[in-house]
Amino acid sequence: MSLGTPDCTPKCRSVRHAEEVIAALTSGSEGRLRGFLSVHCHNAATLRDEFGRTALHLAASLGKRDLLQWLLDSKHADMLAKDKESGWTALHRSAFYGQIHCLMGLIKVLVHKYEFD
Repeated sequence: MSLGTPDCTPKCRSVRHAEEVIAALTSGSEGRLRGFLSVHCHNAATLRDEFGRTALHLAASLGKRDLLQWLLDSKHADMLAKDKESGWTALHRSAFYGQIHCLMGLIKVLVHKYEFD
């Protein structure tokens, strides 16, 4: 994991940055990943790899619930973003990969966000 990229701006759409973010998510502790995502790229939570996957998609697939929650709360990750592979959201991916704790966390966010009185 590298430190922040000096040429990165708030409008960053770098495919290289997206690939580095996705690769980093496959290893390391959740706390360490939060630190990496905070300094690596301005848009680490919204960048998409060649398959349309975001950091949230990978966190949901890999069962990284604390990281998933941090991406939603602190980085305002789009939980309704669909990947290019299957058109799935993070919620779909957490169910498919059996990450029930992530699935329940995403459902709670959806219920809270779209709660009707």
